[in-house]
Amino acid sequence: MESSALEMQPLETMGPVCALRALNDEFVFTGDGPLLSLYNYIKGEKILSRQVFPKNKIHGIQIRDGVVAVWGAQNFSVFTLDNFKDLEFNLPLYGVGDWITYVLLS
Repeated sequence: MESSALEMQPLETMGPVCALRALNDEFVFTGDGPLLSLYNYIKGEKILSRQVFPKNKIHGIQIRDGVVAVWGAQNFSVFTLDNFKDLEFNLPLYGVGDWITYVLLS
């Protein structure tokens, strides 16, 4: 019997929530795998979820003056809250040569 090689292609990487950041007294961001989600935790509703990275899990989220920085492994992205809400806007993807352990917006 002839065996054929089956080539598997990854569809999506998911993982547990690795990052959590309160936006204010009503909203919170979560990093769940490569997805960044915005929740209204008072009402228990998911507002929006977008894929930030192709593969890497989000390890951290920083927010300052309407600017959001997200990082995981060797990738990071910086965008405004309005950019995040605009589904036509392509969230930027940047990479560095080593693991990013922390980002601070100043």
